[in-house]
Amino acid sequence: MIVHTFGPAWNTIDLSPFVVKLLTWLRMAQLPCTTQVANVRKMSNAKLPAMTLDDGQLVNDSQQIIDLLRELHQDPLDEQRWSPAEQAVACAWRSLFETDLYFAAYYQRWVPEPNFAILRPVMVDYMGALGVPAFARALAVKAVRRNVLAQLEAQGIGRRPIEQIHGMADHGYAAASDFLAEKLYFMGDRPSELDATVFAFLHTLLLPPFESPQKQLVAGRANLVRYHQRMLRQYWPERDMASA
Repeated sequence: MIVHTFGPAWNTIDLSPFVVKLLTWLRMAQLPCTTQVANVRKMSNAKLPAMTLDDGQLVNDSQQIIDLLRELHQDPLDEQRWSPAEQAVACAWRSLFETDLYFAAYYQRWVPEPNFAILRPVMVDYMGALGVPAFARALAVKAVRRNVLAQLEAQGIGRRPIEQIHGMADHGYAAASDFLAEKLYFMGDRPSELDATVFAFLHTLLLPPFESPQKQLVAGRANLVRYHQRMLRQYWPERDMASA
């Protein structure tokens, strides 16, 4: 199996939380894969990750890939053990991370000029990895940023005052910290797909050098920091050693 990715940036597993989510779930499920930097514009849904299965089938979207592999490999994390109510709770938490908290972090990367100045050279390198000529890379990144800003505007978060965006993110992460409390994993004492999601969003918030109030809040929540470190140590030991 080949996972099509953006590639690592700074000291993160990948630039995208959704790529980190999928790669982490694959490790949790003990399903080996290789990775390949891909052109997001050539994906049918213009998003990454995507996966080429062993039979050559290309599947898009991290959740669709996980759902398919869960079915093919007989629920490797034994999530059928959950009651319908527990499944509903996990679904709600995943939705929070992949909507409100995702767009808040997305905004923080692309809109504030100091953060975009950090992101720009990474995106220029990504364009280079795709074979874009050196003279055109900066213009390509500029065009991508215009598209991102239009997406944020259409989604609605781009029309909110910055204080509201921070407040929304702070509320979500504070609730996550309170719910996690001192549990080993987000839903109890055994790992689940939800942990791949939560870990991915904490990972791509805490490690990149962007500054934002939401990052400060998470860094100040000791249980979230310990949780991220625990997941990193368990499923990405080589990354844990590199960041030590």
